[in-house]
Amino acid sequence: MKKKSQDTFYKNLIDNLFEGVYFVDRDRRITYWNNSAESISGFSAEQVIGRICAENVLNHVNEEGINLCQNGCPLANTIKDGKHRKEDVYLRHARGYRVPVVVHTSPILDDSGNIIGAVETFTDNKELFITRKRVQSLTQELEFDKLTGVGSRRSTNLRIRSALSELQSAPGETGLIFIDIDHFKKINDTFGHEIGDEVLTSVAQTMRRSLRSTDFLGRWGGEEFITLIYETDAFQLKIIAEKLCSLVAASSYSVNGTQISTTISCGATLFSSFDTPKSVLERADRLLYQSKSSGRNLITFG
Repeated sequence: MKKKSQDTFYKNLIDNLFEGVYFVDRDRRITYWNNSAESISGFSAEQVIGRICAENVLNHVNEEGINLCQNGCPLANTIKDGKHRKEDVYLRHARGYRVPVVVHTSPILDDSGNIIGAVETFTDNKELFITRKRVQSLTQELEFDKLTGVGSRRSTNLRIRSALSELQSAPGETGLIFIDIDHFKKINDTFGHEIGDEVLTSVAQTMRRSLRSTDFLGRWGGEEFITLIYETDAFQLKIIAEKLCSLVAASSYSVNGTQISTTISCGATLFSSFDTPKSVLERADRLLYQSKSSGRNLITFG
C-alpha cells in the first residue's frame, strides 16, 4: 500500500471511530479532530484545528469544578512525561453545557522516540455518570433520614457498632442519648401528620444545631432520635443532654397562627467495654422510659 493510500486509510479509520479523537502538538495546538469528537463536543474541525486546546475550547473540569486545562491537564502531563493517562472529566460542549467523558491520553513520538505531541480519545460517559448519581442518591437515602435530614436508622446502627469497636483505642468515652418527643401523638392527632412532620423536622434541626460538629444525631424511628457524643464523660454528657432538653423546650413552631411547643425526654448512658449494640440500646431505652414515666421533659442517666 502506497504511503498516500495508507494515510487516507488510517484517516478514514480514525474519522469513523466511535471515540472522539484529536491530536495536539507540543504546544497543545490541535492538529487533527475526528467526526466523533465533533458529535460529542459540538465543535467542528474547522472551529478547533489550529487552536490551542486550553484556550476556551473543551475546558475540561473535574467533579470539583477545577479547570484541568490550567491545572492538571492530562494532555500536558502526557506531553511532559510520556505516560498514558485515563481521567473522568467534564468537557464544555459548544452550546455551553458540561458533558461527562472518560479521556485517554497517549504521547505521539517521532522516529527518534522524541515526544512531538499527544493524542486524546474521549467517549461520552453519560451512562456511568447517571449510574454514579443513582448510587450517590441511594447512598444518601441510606445514610440520611428523608424527612428530617439527620442520620438514618441504618447509619445510626453503623455508628454505634463503630464506636463500640473503637472503644479500646479511641481517646475519651462515648455517650449515647436516646430521645423521644413528648406527646407527639397528640400533635399529630390535633394538627394532622403534615404539621406533625414539620414539628418533627424542626425539633431534629434544633437538636442537630446544638450539638458539636463531631457528634452525631440520627432518627431511630417515629419520634425517637439517638445522638452519639464522642470523647466525653459523665459530666459533659449531662450538660449536653440538658442543653438539648432546654433548647427544644424553649422553641415553638408557628402553624397557621398557632404556636406549637413540645419537649423531649432522654435516657443517657456511657458505653462500657462490655457493651454490645443491643445492650447499650436496651439500657438507654430503659432510662428513657424512666424519664417518660416520671413526668417527661426529663433526663435519666445510668
